[in-house]
Amino acid sequence: MTLTHKKVATLPDQAGVEVNKAEWNDDHLIVEGGGATLTIGTITDGEFLKRNGSVIQSAAAAGPSGPTGATGSQGPTGPSGATGSGATGPTGLTGNIGPSGPSGATGSAGATGPTGITGNTGPSGPSGPAGGTGATGPTGPSGGPTGPTGVTGTTGATGPTGVTGNTGPSGPSGAAGAAGATGSTGLTGNTGPSGPTGPSGGPTGPTGVTGASGPSGAAGATGPTGLTGASGPSGTAGAAGPTGPTSGTAATYTRMGGDLATNVGTTLTTMASLGFLLSSGTTYIFAYNILFQSGAPTVGLKLGLNFPAATVQASTAKIPIGADGAGAAMQGWISSSGDTVLGTAVEASGTNYLATIEGTILPSANGTLVPIFSAEIASTAGILIKQASAGVLVAVP
Repeated sequence: MTLTHKKVATLPDQAGVEVNKAEWNDDHLIVEGGGATLTIGTITDGEFLKRNGSVIQSAAAAGPSGPTGATGSQGPTGPSGATGSGATGPTGLTGNIGPSGPSGATGSAGATGPTGITGNTGPSGPSGPAGGTGATGPTGPSGGPTGPTGVTGTTGATGPTGVTGNTGPSGPSGAAGAAGATGSTGLTGNTGPSGPTGPSGGPTGPTGVTGASGPSGAAGATGPTGLTGASGPSGTAGAAGPTGPTSGTAATYTRMGGDLATNVGTTLTTMASLGFLLSSGTTYIFAYNILFQSGAPTVGLKLGLNFPAATVQASTAKIPIGADGAGAAMQGWISSSGDTVLGTAVEASGTNYLATIEGTILPSANGTLVPIFSAEIASTAGILIKQASAGVLVAVP
Protein backbone atom coordinates (compact mmCIF):
# COMPACT_ATOMS: atom_id res chain seq x y z
CA MET A 1 0.00 0.00 0.00
CA THR A 2 1.28 3.52 -0.88
CA LEU A 3 0.12 7.11 -0.47
CA THR A 4 -0.27 9.07 -3.73
CA HIS A 5 -2.23 12.05 -5.06
CA LYS A 6 -5.84 11.30 -5.94
CA LYS A 7 -5.45 13.07 -9.31
CA VAL A 8 -2.70 11.72 -11.60
CA ALA A 9 -0.69 14.23 -13.68
CA THR A 10 -0.61 13.41 -17.44
CA LEU A 11 1.26 16.36 -18.99
CA PRO A 12 5.03 15.82 -19.62
CA ASP A 13 7.67 17.31 -17.32
CA GLN A 14 8.83 20.88 -17.93
CA ALA A 15 12.45 21.93 -17.64
CA GLY A 16 13.22 24.07 -14.59
CA VAL A 17 10.04 23.11 -12.75
CA GLU A 18 10.76 21.45 -9.42
CA VAL A 19 7.43 19.65 -9.07
CA ASN A 20 5.98 18.27 -12.28
CA LYS A 21 4.49 15.09 -13.62
CA ALA A 22 7.15 12.71 -12.27
CA GLU A 23 7.37 14.29 -8.83
CA TRP A 24 3.58 14.73 -8.55
CA ASN A 25 2.94 11.04 -9.26
CA ASP A 26 5.67 9.80 -6.85
CA ASP A 27 4.66 7.93 -3.73
CA HIS A 28 4.33 10.07 -0.55
CA LEU A 29 6.62 9.45 2.39
CA ILE A 30 5.69 9.42 6.08
CA VAL A 31 8.51 10.89 8.16
CA GLU A 32 8.13 10.71 11.95
CA GLY A 33 9.40 13.38 14.38
CA GLY A 34 12.79 11.68 14.86
CA GLY A 35 13.46 11.77 11.08
CA ALA A 36 12.82 8.07 10.34
CA THR A 37 10.87 7.28 7.14
CA LEU A 38 7.95 4.95 7.78
CA THR A 39 6.26 2.63 5.32
CA ILE A 40 2.64 1.38 5.35
CA GLY A 41 2.06 -2.34 5.70
CA THR A 42 -1.13 -4.38 5.54
CA ILE A 43 -4.19 -2.69 7.08
CA THR A 44 -7.14 -4.95 7.82
CA ASP A 45 -10.67 -3.60 8.05
CA GLY A 46 -11.86 -3.14 11.65
CA GLU A 47 -8.38 -3.32 13.26
CA PHE A 48 -6.31 -0.69 15.09
CA LEU A 49 -3.21 0.99 13.58
CA LYS A 50 0.14 0.61 15.30
CA ARG A 51 3.82 1.16 14.52
CA ASN A 52 5.95 -1.93 14.24
CA GLY A 53 9.55 -0.74 13.76
CA SER A 54 9.44 1.40 10.62
CA VAL A 55 6.14 -0.04 9.41
CA ILE A 56 2.62 1.22 10.16
CA GLN A 57 0.23 -1.74 10.08
CA SER A 58 -3.02 -2.92 11.67
CA ALA A 59 -3.51 -5.15 14.69
CA ALA A 60 -6.58 -6.80 16.24
CA ALA A 61 -5.96 -5.21 19.66
CA ALA A 62 -5.07 -1.66 20.56
CA GLY A 63 -1.63 -0.96 21.94
CA PRO A 64 -1.18 -0.57 25.71
CA SER A 65 -2.10 2.73 27.26
CA GLY A 66 0.68 4.92 28.48
CA PRO A 67 1.07 5.57 32.22
CA THR A 68 -1.14 8.21 33.76
CA GLY A 69 0.69 11.34 34.73
CA ALA A 70 0.93 12.33 38.37
CA THR A 71 -1.84 14.49 39.74
CA GLY A 72 -0.69 17.95 40.67
CA SER A 73 -0.86 18.94 44.31
CA GLN A 74 -3.92 20.81 45.45
CA GLY A 75 -3.41 24.43 46.38
CA PRO A 76 -4.02 25.53 49.98
CA THR A 77 -7.54 26.54 50.96
CA GLY A 78 -7.90 30.21 51.71
CA PRO A 79 -8.87 31.25 55.25
CA SER A 80 -12.59 31.50 55.95
CA GLY A 81 -13.96 34.89 56.83
CA ALA A 82 -15.03 35.43 60.40
CA THR A 83 -18.73 34.82 60.97
CA GLY A 84 -20.14 35.96 64.22
CA SER A 85 -23.55 36.82 65.58
CA GLY A 86 -24.08 39.88 67.69
CA ALA A 87 -24.48 39.38 71.42
CA THR A 88 -28.02 38.47 72.52
CA GLY A 89 -29.59 41.01 74.81
CA PRO A 90 -30.61 39.88 78.34
CA THR A 91 -34.09 38.35 78.75
CA GLY A 92 -36.49 40.28 80.99
CA LEU A 93 -37.53 38.80 84.34
CA THR A 94 -40.65 36.59 84.34
CA GLY A 95 -43.26 37.30 87.03
CA ASN A 96 -43.78 34.64 89.74
CA ILE A 97 -46.58 32.13 89.14
CA GLY A 98 -48.95 31.66 92.13
CA PRO A 99 -49.24 28.14 93.69
CA SER A 100 -52.01 25.85 92.41
CA GLY A 101 -54.85 25.06 94.87
CA PRO A 102 -55.35 21.44 96.03
CA SER A 103 -57.76 19.26 94.04
CA GLY A 104 -61.10 18.48 95.77
CA ALA A 105 -61.96 14.87 96.70
CA THR A 106 -64.17 12.95 94.25
CA GLY A 107 -67.68 12.25 95.65
CA SER A 108 -68.81 8.62 96.08
CA ALA A 109 -71.32 7.15 93.59
CA GLY A 110 -74.93 6.82 94.81
CA ALA A 111 -76.49 3.34 95.33
CA THR A 112 -78.53 1.87 92.46
CA GLY A 113 -82.25 1.38 93.29
CA PRO A 114 -83.84 -2.15 93.05
CA THR A 115 -85.47 -3.28 89.79
CA GLY A 116 -89.30 -3.31 89.82
CA ILE A 117 -91.29 -6.63 89.63
CA THR A 118 -92.38 -7.73 86.16
CA GLY A 119 -96.21 -8.10 85.82
CA ASN A 120 -97.86 -11.50 84.94
CA THR A 121 -98.89 -12.11 81.32
CA GLY A 122 -102.70 -12.50 80.94
CA PRO A 123 -104.15 -15.82 79.54
CA SER A 124 -104.96 -16.10 75.80
CA GLY A 125 -108.68 -16.15 74.82
CA PRO A 126 -110.18 -19.40 73.29
CA SER A 127 -110.26 -19.73 69.45
CA GLY A 128 -113.72 -19.61 67.82
CA PRO A 129 -115.04 -22.73 65.95
CA ALA A 130 -114.34 -23.03 62.20
CA GLY A 131 -117.32 -22.54 59.84
CA GLY A 132 -118.58 -25.58 57.81
CA THR A 133 -117.91 -25.92 54.08
CA GLY A 134 -120.94 -25.20 51.85
CA ALA A 135 -122.42 -27.96 49.55
CA THR A 136 -121.24 -28.08 45.92
CA GLY A 137 -123.99 -27.49 43.34
CA PRO A 138 -124.72 -30.13 40.61
CA THR A 139 -122.89 -29.96 37.28
CA GLY A 140 -125.04 -28.81 34.36
CA PRO A 141 -125.60 -31.07 31.29
CA SER A 142 -123.13 -31.02 28.39
CA GLY A 143 -123.99 -29.18 25.19
CA GLY A 144 -125.86 -30.77 22.20
CA PRO A 145 -124.31 -33.30 19.73
CA THR A 146 -121.55 -32.21 17.28
CA GLY A 147 -122.74 -31.74 13.66
CA PRO A 148 -121.64 -34.32 10.99
CA THR A 149 -118.31 -33.72 9.15
CA GLY A 150 -118.82 -32.70 5.49
CA VAL A 151 -117.59 -34.71 2.52
CA THR A 152 -113.93 -34.03 1.62
CA GLY A 153 -113.63 -31.80 -1.42
CA THR A 154 -116.51 -29.39 -1.10
CA THR A 155 -116.68 -27.98 2.37
CA GLY A 156 -119.94 -29.04 3.98
CA ALA A 157 -122.09 -26.71 6.05
CA THR A 158 -121.14 -26.30 9.68
CA GLY A 159 -123.54 -28.07 11.99
CA PRO A 160 -125.49 -26.03 14.60
CA THR A 161 -123.88 -25.39 17.99
CA GLY A 162 -125.43 -27.43 20.79
CA VAL A 163 -127.27 -25.65 23.64
CA THR A 164 -125.07 -24.71 26.68
CA GLY A 165 -126.20 -26.44 29.84
CA ASN A 166 -127.37 -24.41 32.88
CA THR A 167 -124.79 -23.54 35.63
CA GLY A 168 -125.64 -25.16 38.96
CA PRO A 169 -126.32 -22.83 41.98
CA SER A 170 -123.45 -21.95 44.38
CA GLY A 171 -123.51 -23.61 47.78
CA PRO A 172 -124.18 -21.33 50.88
CA SER A 173 -121.14 -19.84 52.75
CA GLY A 174 -120.38 -21.27 56.18
CA ALA A 175 -121.00 -19.02 59.24
CA ALA A 176 -117.91 -17.13 60.65
CA GLY A 177 -116.66 -18.42 63.98
CA ALA A 178 -117.04 -16.08 67.02
CA ALA A 179 -113.88 -14.06 68.09
CA GLY A 180 -112.19 -15.28 71.25
CA ALA A 181 -112.20 -13.02 74.35
CA THR A 182 -109.05 -10.81 74.92
CA GLY A 183 -107.02 -11.77 77.94
CA SER A 184 -106.59 -9.19 80.76
CA THR A 185 -103.38 -7.04 80.86
CA GLY A 186 -100.81 -8.00 83.46
CA LEU A 187 -100.04 -5.65 86.39
CA THR A 188 -97.15 -3.13 85.98
CA GLY A 189 -94.38 -3.58 88.50
CA ASN A 190 -93.56 -0.74 90.97
CA THR A 191 -90.55 1.57 90.12
CA GLY A 192 -87.73 1.24 92.60
CA PRO A 193 -86.65 4.37 94.60
CA SER A 194 -83.74 6.53 93.27
CA GLY A 195 -80.43 6.24 95.10
CA PRO A 196 -79.14 9.30 97.07
CA THR A 197 -76.90 11.84 95.20
CA GLY A 198 -73.23 11.61 96.10
CA PRO A 199 -71.50 14.64 97.73
CA SER A 200 -69.81 17.27 95.48
CA GLY A 201 -66.03 17.35 95.05
CA GLY A 202 -63.73 19.16 97.48
CA PRO A 203 -63.44 22.99 97.68
CA THR A 204 -61.67 24.99 94.92
CA GLY A 205 -58.08 25.89 95.74
CA PRO A 206 -57.11 29.59 96.16
CA THR A 207 -55.99 31.58 93.08
CA GLY A 208 -52.20 32.06 92.72
CA VAL A 209 -50.75 35.53 93.39
CA THR A 210 -50.12 37.58 90.21
CA GLY A 211 -46.55 38.90 89.83
CA ALA A 212 -46.20 42.67 90.32
CA SER A 213 -45.86 44.81 87.17
CA GLY A 214 -42.69 46.88 86.69
CA PRO A 215 -42.98 50.69 87.08
CA SER A 216 -43.82 52.70 83.91
CA GLY A 217 -41.13 55.02 82.54
CA ALA A 218 -41.58 58.74 83.18
CA ALA A 219 -43.06 60.72 80.21
CA GLY A 220 -40.82 63.33 78.67
CA ALA A 221 -41.93 66.94 78.90
CA THR A 222 -43.39 68.50 75.71
CA GLY A 223 -41.19 71.24 74.30
CA PRO A 224 -42.60 74.76 73.82
CA THR A 225 -44.25 75.57 70.48
CA GLY A 226 -42.08 77.73 68.22
CA LEU A 227 -43.22 81.18 67.26
CA THR A 228 -44.96 81.54 63.89
CA GLY A 229 -42.97 83.72 61.52
CA ALA A 230 -44.58 86.84 60.16
CA SER A 231 -46.00 86.60 56.61
CA GLY A 232 -43.86 88.22 53.95
CA PRO A 233 -45.28 91.04 51.86
CA SER A 234 -47.08 90.10 48.64
CA GLY A 235 -45.09 90.60 45.45
CA THR A 236 -46.22 93.12 42.92
CA ALA A 237 -48.18 91.74 39.95
CA GLY A 238 -46.13 91.32 36.76
CA ALA A 239 -47.01 93.37 33.75
CA ALA A 240 -49.31 91.70 31.18
CA GLY A 241 -47.48 90.22 28.18
CA PRO A 242 -48.02 91.65 24.71
CA THR A 243 -50.95 90.31 22.67
CA GLY A 244 -50.40 88.62 19.32
CA PRO A 245 -51.55 90.24 16.07
CA THR A 246 -55.31 90.16 15.38
CA SER A 247 -57.22 89.40 12.20
CA GLY A 248 -56.68 91.70 9.23
CA THR A 249 -53.38 93.20 10.45
CA ALA A 250 -50.24 93.23 8.32
CA ALA A 251 -47.77 90.33 8.27
CA THR A 252 -45.37 90.01 11.23
CA TYR A 253 -41.72 89.06 10.66
CA THR A 254 -38.87 87.72 12.80
CA ARG A 255 -35.19 87.09 12.05
CA MET A 256 -32.23 85.49 13.83
CA GLY A 257 -29.38 88.03 14.24
CA GLY A 258 -26.62 85.51 15.05
CA ASP A 259 -25.76 81.78 15.03
CA LEU A 260 -27.10 79.64 17.86
CA ALA A 261 -24.79 77.42 19.92
CA THR A 262 -24.14 74.05 18.25
CA ASN A 263 -26.48 71.33 19.61
CA VAL A 264 -24.43 68.11 19.98
CA GLY A 265 -27.18 66.07 21.69
CA THR A 266 -30.76 64.96 21.07
CA THR A 267 -32.37 67.32 23.65
CA LEU A 268 -34.59 69.83 21.83
CA THR A 269 -33.50 73.53 21.92
CA THR A 270 -35.92 76.46 21.43
CA MET A 271 -35.14 79.08 18.71
CA ALA A 272 -36.47 81.81 21.04
CA SER A 273 -35.70 84.75 18.69
CA LEU A 274 -38.04 83.22 16.04
CA GLY A 275 -41.12 83.08 18.34
CA PHE A 276 -44.52 84.66 17.44
CA LEU A 277 -47.21 85.69 19.99
CA LEU A 278 -50.66 84.21 19.21
CA SER A 279 -54.13 85.36 20.40
CA SER A 280 -56.89 82.87 21.18
CA GLY A 281 -59.60 82.66 18.49
CA THR A 282 -57.52 84.18 15.66
CA THR A 283 -56.58 82.09 12.62
CA TYR A 284 -52.94 82.40 11.47
CA ILE A 285 -50.84 81.13 8.57
CA PHE A 286 -47.07 80.97 9.10
CA ALA A 287 -43.78 79.94 7.47
CA TYR A 288 -40.17 79.48 8.65
CA ASN A 289 -36.91 79.33 6.64
CA ILE A 290 -34.33 77.58 8.89
CA LEU A 291 -30.67 77.76 7.73
CA PHE A 292 -28.46 75.04 9.23
CA GLN A 293 -25.13 73.20 8.97
CA SER A 294 -24.14 69.71 10.15
CA GLY A 295 -20.68 68.83 11.45
CA ALA A 296 -20.77 65.37 9.76
CA PRO A 297 -22.70 63.83 6.81
CA THR A 298 -24.10 61.15 9.13
CA VAL A 299 -25.71 63.68 11.53
CA GLY A 300 -29.10 65.03 10.42
CA LEU A 301 -31.44 67.77 11.75
CA LYS A 302 -34.47 67.11 14.00
CA LEU A 303 -36.96 69.98 13.53
CA GLY A 304 -40.35 70.76 15.15
CA LEU A 305 -42.68 73.33 16.78
CA ASN A 306 -44.02 74.36 20.20
CA PHE A 307 -47.41 76.14 20.30
CA PRO A 308 -50.35 76.79 22.70
CA ALA A 309 -53.58 74.77 22.87
CA ALA A 310 -55.32 74.97 19.51
CA THR A 311 -58.70 74.20 17.97
CA VAL A 312 -56.95 73.52 14.63
CA GLN A 313 -53.24 73.11 13.81
CA ALA A 314 -51.53 71.51 10.81
CA SER A 315 -47.99 72.03 9.55
CA THR A 316 -45.38 70.46 7.27
CA ALA A 317 -41.57 70.33 7.67
CA LYS A 318 -39.09 69.60 4.87
CA ILE A 319 -35.41 68.83 5.67
CA PRO A 320 -32.52 68.21 3.16
CA ILE A 321 -30.82 64.82 3.69
CA GLY A 322 -28.90 64.00 0.48
CA ALA A 323 -27.76 64.90 -3.03
CA ASP A 324 -30.11 66.42 -5.60
CA GLY A 325 -32.82 63.99 -6.72
CA ALA A 326 -35.97 62.19 -5.60
CA GLY A 327 -34.42 61.29 -2.22
CA ALA A 328 -32.90 64.71 -1.52
CA ALA A 329 -35.26 65.67 1.33
CA MET A 330 -37.22 64.20 4.25
CA GLN A 331 -40.80 65.53 4.54
CA GLY A 332 -43.16 65.02 7.48
CA TRP A 333 -46.10 66.39 9.45
CA ILE A 334 -46.15 68.23 12.81
CA SER A 335 -49.44 67.22 14.42
CA SER A 336 -49.00 68.32 18.07
CA SER A 337 -46.94 70.71 20.18
CA GLY A 338 -43.42 69.27 20.64
CA ASP A 339 -43.79 66.97 17.60
CA THR A 340 -40.74 66.79 15.26
CA VAL A 341 -39.65 65.59 11.82
CA LEU A 342 -36.31 63.75 11.62
CA GLY A 343 -33.65 64.30 8.94
CA THR A 344 -31.34 61.28 8.83
CA ALA A 345 -28.20 62.83 7.20
CA VAL A 346 -26.84 65.65 5.00
CA GLU A 347 -24.97 65.56 1.68
CA ALA A 348 -21.84 67.22 3.11
CA SER A 349 -20.61 68.72 6.38
CA GLY A 350 -20.05 72.47 6.82
CA THR A 351 -22.55 73.38 4.04
CA ASN A 352 -25.53 75.74 4.47
CA TYR A 353 -28.88 73.97 3.93
CA LEU A 354 -32.45 75.34 4.03
CA ALA A 355 -35.16 73.52 6.03
CA THR A 356 -38.75 74.87 5.92
CA ILE A 357 -41.90 74.76 8.07
CA GLU A 358 -45.32 75.89 6.78
CA GLY A 359 -48.66 75.70 8.56
CA THR A 360 -52.00 77.03 9.82
CA ILE A 361 -53.17 77.39 13.42
CA LEU A 362 -56.33 78.53 15.25
CA PRO A 363 -55.24 78.75 18.93
CA SER A 364 -57.77 78.26 21.75
CA ALA A 365 -55.45 79.98 24.25
CA ASN A 366 -52.92 82.81 24.12
CA GLY A 367 -49.33 81.64 23.72
CA THR A 368 -46.15 81.51 21.64
CA LEU A 369 -45.44 79.71 18.36
CA VAL A 370 -41.70 78.87 18.17
CA PRO A 371 -39.46 76.36 16.25
CA ILE A 372 -37.40 73.73 18.15
CA PHE A 373 -34.40 71.62 17.02
CA SER A 374 -31.68 69.13 17.97
CA ALA A 375 -29.20 66.78 16.32
CA GLU A 376 -30.63 63.50 14.97
CA ILE A 377 -28.05 61.55 17.01
CA ALA A 378 -25.74 62.57 19.85
CA SER A 379 -22.39 63.49 18.25
CA THR A 380 -19.56 65.96 18.81
CA ALA A 381 -20.19 67.09 15.20
CA GLY A 382 -23.64 68.51 16.13
CA ILE A 383 -26.12 70.80 14.35
CA LEU A 384 -25.64 74.60 13.96
CA ILE A 385 -28.62 76.95 13.27
CA LYS A 386 -27.34 79.91 11.23
CA GLN A 387 -28.08 83.66 11.40
CA ALA A 388 -30.59 85.03 8.88
CA SER A 389 -33.02 82.21 9.65
CA ALA A 390 -36.42 83.92 9.54
CA GLY A 391 -40.19 83.53 9.92
CA VAL A 392 -43.42 85.24 8.83
CA LEU A 393 -46.89 85.21 10.49
CA VAL A 394 -50.17 86.49 8.98
CA ALA A 395 -53.47 86.88 10.91
CA VAL A 396 -56.20 85.82 8.50
CA PRO A 397 -59.23 88.21 8.32
